[in-house]
Amino acid sequence: MGGGARTRRAARALVAAGRRLQAGGLAAAAEGNLSLRLEPDRLLITPAGARKGELRVRDLVTVRFEGMEWEVARAAPGRRPSSEIGLHLALYRRTGITAVVHVHPPHATAFAAAGRSLDPAALAEQALILGEIPLLGFAPPGTPAVAALVTGLPPDNRAFLLAGHGAVTVGRDLEEAVLRMEALEACARISLLARLLEPGAALPGEALAALRSAGGTGGR
Repeated sequence: MGGGARTRRAARALVAAGRRLQAGGLAAAAEGNLSLRLEPDRLLITPAGARKGELRVRDLVTVRFEGMEWEVARAAPGRRPSSEIGLHLALYRRTGITAVVHVHPPHATAFAAAGRSLDPAALAEQALILGEIPLLGFAPPGTPAVAALVTGLPPDNRAFLLAGHGAVTVGRDLEEAVLRMEALEACARISLLARLLEPGAALPGEALAALRSAGGTGGR
């Protein structure tokens, strides 16, 4: 399959992912941004100010980049890359990352707004699919400070919260990154509901270690 055909297929997948995330209540209004790496130096990213459930293939912006430097390779008139492109580029410096999803799912973002991290020992699914979910500090959205926050993340980190902002997941492909975001929101919702009941017991340390080993870098 030629490069043009690959790009069209990737663009359709990114549009479908945006619709899926908005339909699932994980991306409201025009918030959030998604990207998919096409080549070592080229990616597709959602445009600034667009509702993710109403994206069209022609709305997506193609960007060429090297490290943290970038330029628009293709964009429809009036379209520009998401202001969070720096966050995406910082994550693509890690090996094996092909897709990045940043949205504001309500329950996970509630933890971020409250300055609370998600306990990886609370749910088996969380430990298996997501692993550690660190809460990073606050940085003004759309600024280089957001990208700077992720530089110290462990190389195998799959998901994290941004204080007072939202959530981010990465994947070896777009489906994996979206699935992890859905799993993150489900775990946050269950954790929040559990806190309304009597505090539950955390998973035993040996069970948590076994789940992490089974999950590897990809989960199920």
